[in-house]
Formats: sequence, C-alpha cells, structure tokens
Amino acid sequence: MPKLISELLRRNVFRVAGAYAVMAWLLAQLAALLEESLNMPTWFDTMVVSCLILGFPIALIFAWAFEMTPDGVKRTESIDATSGDLNKNGRTLDYILIAGLFLVGGLIVSDGLFSDAPSIDSPSDQESTTAAADIESQSIAVLPFKDFSANKDQAYFADGISEELLNVLARVDGLKVSSRTSAFSFKDKEASIGEIAKALNVRHILEGSVRKAGDTLRITAQLIDTANDQHLWSDTYDRPLTAENIFVIQDEISQAIVLELHGRLDLLPIDEDRPTQSGEAYEAYLKGKAAYAVRTPESIENSITEFIRATTLDPNYYVAHSKLAFAYSLASSYTPSIAKIANERAQIHIEKARSLSPENWEVRSDYAWILLNHTDVSNEEKLAAFNAAIVANPNNSEAYRGRGFFLWRQGISNADEAKKSLNKAKTLNPRSAVTNMALANIAMMAGDTTESISLLEETLRTEPGYINAYSILAPMLRDRGKIEIAHRMYMQCGASGVCNDGLIALYADLKMFDQIREISADSADYYAAYLSRNYKDAARLTPKVFNGDPVSEIVSYVLSERIDLAQKVLEQNPQIILALVDETKPPPLNLSLIHQVLLQVYEHTNDPRATGIRRGLDQAFANAKIEDQNDSSAFLSGALWKMTNNDPDGAMAWLNGLEDHNIVTLWFNQIPILEPLKERSDYKEFEKRNNARVAELRSIIESQLANPPEVWWSIKEVSE
Repeated sequence: MPKLISELLRRNVFRVAGAYAVMAWLLAQLAALLEESLNMPTWFDTMVVSCLILGFPIALIFAWAFEMTPDGVKRTESIDATSGDLNKNGRTLDYILIAGLFLVGGLIVSDGLFSDAPSIDSPSDQESTTAAADIESQSIAVLPFKDFSANKDQAYFADGISEELLNVLARVDGLKVSSRTSAFSFKDKEASIGEIAKALNVRHILEGSVRKAGDTLRITAQLIDTANDQHLWSDTYDRPLTAENIFVIQDEISQAIVLELHGRLDLLPIDEDRPTQSGEAYEAYLKGKAAYAVRTPESIENSITEFIRATTLDPNYYVAHSKLAFAYSLASSYTPSIAKIANERAQIHIEKARSLSPENWEVRSDYAWILLNHTDVSNEEKLAAFNAAIVANPNNSEAYRGRGFFLWRQGISNADEAKKSLNKAKTLNPRSAVTNMALANIAMMAGDTTESISLLEETLRTEPGYINAYSILAPMLRDRGKIEIAHRMYMQCGASGVCNDGLIALYADLKMFDQIREISADSADYYAAYLSRNYKDAARLTPKVFNGDPVSEIVSYVLSERIDLAQKVLEQNPQIILALVDETKPPPLNLSLIHQVLLQVYEHTNDPRATGIRRGLDQAFANAKIEDQNDSSAFLSGALWKMTNNDPDGAMAWLNGLEDHNIVTLWFNQIPILEPLKERSDYKEFEKRNNARVAELRSIIESQLANPPEVWWSIKEVSE
C-alpha cells in the first residue's frame, strides 16, 4: 500500500484529482448561471454535472498512464524518473490547484459579503434599511408573465397565469399581495426588480415567462427576495398544449407555484373554483378589466362591450357579470351616452352575479360599490357592505378604496377615517390612479394643497392620460398663479367636459370671451354679464352654466346678489354642508370663501347654523398668516373676511398677497363687499398692476393658441 501511494504521488494522480474537482465545481456553477440567464433547458446543468462526474475516473486513468512533457504527451513508464518532467508537471498542477482554490474561496467570501448588499439599482444603505422596515416580510407582487414564444401569440395565456396566481394569492391569510392594477402597470416597461419592488412596496417578486414551441408549452417562474436580490426558488414546467387543456394547465401550474410559495413563505393557500371554463370568455374578461382601469368614456364603453361578450359566451360567469355591473356603475358618471340606463343594468348584472356566487369576494366588493348609487339604501347598509367585502378578502384594495370613498362622501368630518381606508388601499395598490385622486381630494379639502398637487403629479406619472387628474391639478396650479402651465395642461387634456369647465374659467380670468364662446356660448354670455356687473343676466344664465354643480351655483347666486336663489339650491342639496362644514374645526383657508358664501345665505334667512360657521371663520383667520398662503382663493377670502369685520387695511394686505405670489384674477373687482376699497390709492395701484399682468398673460395664451405645440404638456415637466 505505501508503494502504491508513493507511485500515485509520483504520477501526480492526487494533484490531478484536486485540480479536476476544483475546475469541475467552477464549471458546474457556470452551467447553472448560464441555464438561468439564457433560459436554457432545465437539463442543461444536470447534463454538465453528469459529464464532469463521468470524466473524473477517466482523468485519473490518464493521470496514471500519461504525462505532459516538452516533447508532447508520453506514457509515464517511458519518462525517466530523474528527468524532472514529472516534478515540473506536479508543480504546474500545484499552481492550478492553488489558483482554483483561491477563486473558489473568493466566490464563497464574496457571496457571504455581498449577498445581502443592495444591487446597483438599490438605494443607499440607510435608505434600504429604512425602506425594509416599512415593507412587510410577507408581501408579494406577481408581475405579468412574459411571452417568449416565437410568434408572440401566448400573451393572453401569460396574462391568465398571472391573473390566476393573483386570485389565489389574494386569498392567502397573512400575505399582502400587490393588486393587479399596480403589478400590471410595469408590463412592457423597462424597470429593474429593485425599482418595481420599491414602487409596489413589497418584499417578494414573482415573475415568469411562457414559451410555446410546437405543441409544447414551457412555463418558468421564479421567486425573488428583493431585500437581498436573492432567487429563493425557480422552476420550469413543460406541458403539451391543446385547445381543451389550457385551463387545466393554468390551474396545475398556478397551484404548483402557490404550493411552492407556501413552503417558502410559510403560508397556507386557499383553493377557489375557476369561474369559467371558456377561454374566449376569460380573454374578454381580461380585456374588460384592463379597459375600465383607464377611466375614460371610450375605455368604459369598451369594457362594457368585452364584459357583455364574456357573459354571452358563458352566462354563468359570475365574476364577469359582477365586473359588467361595476362598469355600468362607472358609466353613470363617465359616459353620458348610456348614463340613463347604466344604474338599472348595473343592478341586473350584480344580482345575477350574487345569485351565482354570493360569497365571492369580488362580487361582494362590486356589490358594495353599486350600492353607492342607491338612494333607497341606508348609509349603515352601504358601510356594512364594504366591511363585509374587506372581511371576505383583506387584500382587496377596491373594497378599502370604496370604504374610503364612501366615508369621504359622507362629509368632511369623516376625512381622517376615509384617509385611513384609502391609504390601506394605496398600500395594496400603490399605482392606482383613482386611489391617488381620492387622497388628493381629501388633502385639498383639508387645506393641504401642496400634498394634493404632489399626489396628482404622482397619478399622472403612473397614468399620463388620466384626464380627471388634469381636471383637478390644472385649476390648482391656476389658483397658484401658474396660468400658462395650467392652460397647456387643459389643452393637453383635450375636448373633455371636465377639462373644458376649467378652461372656460381660465379664459374668463383673462377676458378671452371669443375663446370661451368656441366652447360654450352660454358660458361666454354668463362671464361677460357678470364681469360687466349685469347680475340679472348672470343669475338667469347660472343654471345653464353650472347645472349639476350646486356649490358653483350657490357661489354664483350670492355674488350676483340673488341670495334667495342660492338658498333654494342649498335646500335642494343639503349634502353640501356635510361635504364642506366640520363644526368641530375651523375651515381651511382655501375653502373659507365658500364658507363665507354659506354664511351670507344663513344670515339672510336667520338660520342658527350661521353662528357655527362664523365662529369657524373667526378661528381660521385669527391664526392665519398672509405669507403662508399660496392660492388665490385664500387671498380673496382673507380680503372679504377683513371687510366683513370692517378692516379695510387688513383687506388690502390680503389682496396684495395676490401680487406677491404673481396671481392674477378679475373677481376682486366684482365683489360688492370690496366696493369701499376702490377709492383708495393703494387699491388703484394694485388694480393697475393686476390688469397689466392680465394683459401680459392673455398675450402669452393667444400666442400659444396661434402656434400650438405638438405636445401641450407632459409630466416630464415636473421634477421627479
């Protein structure tokens, strides 16, 4: 035995074995890396490792029998033991072995040192630590699976896999799942996993792909822990594909993936029956959901068309009936062409969905939303419906959004509770434009216009074509004196009713009556009458111009000295007080002008509510500082309140705040209570400067209209 060991050492067999083991390990790691990065077959790394194992005894045999010499490969027996060739070869193998060991050690050490480090796309160490503390460890987003098929004809199937996984994961107790809307907003977008995880505020990302080759379908999936960019798990599934087994494959693969996640995340999935077996109906359903998310009249009509197709193909497709009902409820607000029949049809389809699957969490959520349009249903029932939908699925962002929307609509005193529900909805669906819009409205009602503007800008980064965001952001910018930017936003918004109303008001500020007339003849006549103090005609035109906007009607009537008409509108719309007045708090200054209008109505009718409104206004202005304000409504309101309390010097100080912030308006010259100021020299100077600025801005706007740009406004103008 000692002689055999001595001979093995002399022939460098041990050295070859060591060098071979080191190099084989490195090659195996390379094979695994290539399989993952190049999406190679799953047997690739197995084949490489098998070949390396089979090659090991062959390498040892060659090491025993042959040696490399300066004269080429020779049998070991033919080499003189004193020639030094064997020793030279041994030293060469030693160098190879040492280098290989250093490389292996380096890889192991680097993996230990950097496996928890942020990637290039990650924030700084401090930011990462802070962000990680805010992200629940049991949170996940399912990205839309990619279609890698040669013909790119499996996008529908890929979306279906993602949808199925979301539906199953959304029911997992203890797991926070980012909504479909937010996750799918990254479809076909260039963004790193780290960026997506940060945007969706999740710890884990599940992504995958679908590839069809002939009659075989390959689905790959991988789970990534974004805290350290580690791939926790990945797998590939090959299945024969036929027209009949497409749903079987989806169910099988999604369940396999969810069971794997159960083991990785220590969660227990909940099984749920598939609502349809019709591939065409399912495809129409997916298209319908994607369409109504855009929230335009055209997209909502398209969604209704797709959902009708889905329910026609499968009359028992309860989720499609439910979503069709929800789309009809949206049409009552967004689509005038079918608004009259929308609520009735929404009720028909939601009842159909409830008869088919009364406990389904999506049906419960949509049912709660549709109840909002029923005046014969109590507020307690409506709130209970949303609470039941949340219990049915705590990961349902739409149920939280609906609850927040309902509470906010019940009055400003519920704003804090509404905001909690909406923030929960945003946590689950951080890229939801409609949730951001609701939060922006609450911020505005609370007087935080800066936060409101920030939320609206965030909305437009996610949904650049969301016109409702334009319709609120543009007037807020106009109110801050950014007339030129607001005008370009309105023009980018297009010929939409919600944007046209704001565009008319902007043109009125600049006395551009011809431009107003191109949009609405009644509006042009109204503003011309009001600005020329023809209050009789202004009052006559008010219902035509502000029909459906009772707050604007009340303000218009009061400013036109027709308080009796304002009182009538207020009596017909008692919800206005709930929406605007919280008697426990002073009003925010951006809404205090409306409170002063309401005060005039109540004092005119000896309504006892006038006392509470006056007390709130006193408190609001007692602590208000002119230099802290930044919008025209606050400055005008301050001037009015000072004149109401016989303080003309204070009124001028508030009016001068308009000029300090480069804000122009013509309304100060039309309000009767400010009439005594007009004899003051400082008022005349203020009016002169304001009119010069109006003329300057009018020239800029006219120039824009004469030379329209290809793109009027883009969110890129707002810094990230």
